[in-house]
Amino acid sequence: MPASRRRIIGLAAAALWLTSAAAAFLTWSLWMIGTPAARQLLFVTTGVAAALIGIGVLVIRAVLRLPGTIPARTPEERAVFRSFGYVVGAEVVAFLLVNPACAFAGRPELIVPLDVAIVGVHFLPLAKIFRVPRYYPLGLLFCGVAMLTLLLFPEHAQTGHAIARYVVPALGCAPVAWVIAGANLSEAGRFVREFRSVEATG
Repeated sequence: MPASRRRIIGLAAAALWLTSAAAAFLTWSLWMIGTPAARQLLFVTTGVAAALIGIGVLVIRAVLRLPGTIPARTPEERAVFRSFGYVVGAEVVAFLLVNPACAFAGRPELIVPLDVAIVGVHFLPLAKIFRVPRYYPLGLLFCGVAMLTLLLFPEHAQTGHAIARYVVPALGCAPVAWVIAGANLSEAGRFVREFRSVEATG
């Protein structure tokens, strides 16, 4: 049970990160688009993000308040976190290579779609490392949104008042990230309820 509890805290923390990052990029994109409809969607963005963050905080507090203590990490858990560190390190290196290359080539409009693709790719090994199969479609959908952005929107195409390639990836990826965050929180909440049920009947 303690190991599962650590996993659930990790899922809830990942949900908070997904929610916050998606909300930040979506808010920036909608603000850059600048149309009345985009400004109205900012309120929806704020509401969804606030709800998911609030649920995430409550879930983490509920898990931490469950009876018993969480023991030190096992060697297997330490190996998992080392693998996570390698993946994140590779992701950072990819950013450091791709972004300057796009700027040097005079193609800054490629930076956002390619960065989104890098983030998508990094979720694929994380799905295996953390044993969360839903990260596979998350990563593939991020990559798909990035590639479709490049295919469907020419270099200077506009969405509202912004260059499409700067803002479209966030419009496509934020809902995906929020769905996965919601699934993480649903799993975490189910764990808390099952733990309490076992305690009550025991």
